[in-house]
Formats: sequence, C-alpha cells, structure tokens
Amino acid sequence: AEQKDILKHKTSETYDVISLQQVIEHLVDPYLVLEKINKLLKKDGILCVSTPNIESWLSIVLKERFNYLIPPEHILYFSPKTLGVLLEKAGFKVIRTTTYGYPMDFGGIYRALREPKSELRKVTYKINTKNQNQNKKTEKSIKNKFFEDTLCQYLHPLLNIFNKGSMIEIY
Repeated sequence: AEQKDILKHKTSETYDVISLQQVIEHLVDPYLVLEKINKLLKKDGILCVSTPNIESWLSIVLKERFNYLIPPEHILYFSPKTLGVLLEKAGFKVIRTTTYGYPMDFGGIYRALREPKSELRKVTYKINTKNQNQNKKTEKSIKNKFFEDTLCQYLHPLLNIFNKGSMIEIY
C-alpha cells in the first residue's frame, strides 16, 4: 500500500481497489481527486469511501455539537445522497451505500436528549450534580456503565435505520 498525494502520483499502472477511509472530508477539492482516482482504477475497479454522515441521527440530535464537526480539519460534510451525487458526477457508478456507527453514538444521543436545553438549566444541573451525595453518584455511575457498556453495544445498529448511521460507506 502506498501513501502519497494522489494528484501528484504519476503512473501508467491501474488498480483494482482504491480506498478513501476518512479522507474525503479533509479535501479542498474532492472532485479533482475523484477524477484522478477514476483514471487510476481498472475498468471494473472499486473505490470505497467512508466519511462522517452529516445527516446521521447523531448529527441531527447533537446539531452543532456533532463530534465530527471539526473545522478546519473537516472541510466538507456529506450525506449518503450528496456523496453519491459527487461520485456519479466524477464518473463513478455507485453500487452500494450503507451507514454504520459505534456504540458510543447511541450513548451520545441518549445523553444529549437528557441534557437540559438552556444555559441556565445547564449551570443549575452542574451545581446540583456537584451537590449530590456519594451514593447517588455511585448509583448513577453503575447505571451509566450498564447503559454504555451493555445496552449501547446491542442498540447502536438501530441508528443505521434509513441510512442515518454516523458514518457513510459507499462503493
């Protein structure tokens, strides 16, 4: 496997598979990169792209707190549809689009839905949390550990319903 700037890569060789795992969201002009990749792939070659899903359940619930909103690292954001359109415009035929996520995504949504909405309520919540006695903290910690370590492991695939998982994978 080679790792270099594909726009500067000169070769007459063609490839069976090219993978852009967590790359396309960092590119200033992904269309140029995709055009170059299209020329480097064999006629029946496969391109696999994965990137955060801006239309995921996690993004919808967290809004501006979506953990993949990290400018200036992430320059562009895609949904399954917009990524598919970009790939087709660059000459690719999309054969499969899926989403996936992580157990922590389900926990993040759960915590975000439980958080107080206003800043005043957040401050009050933090003060109240500090004033709880040790037994309540321990009980809460055990419940959270059970939720995040057990339930989220099994429930997070539900976040992929309607292609709304936190990551897009497209071929």
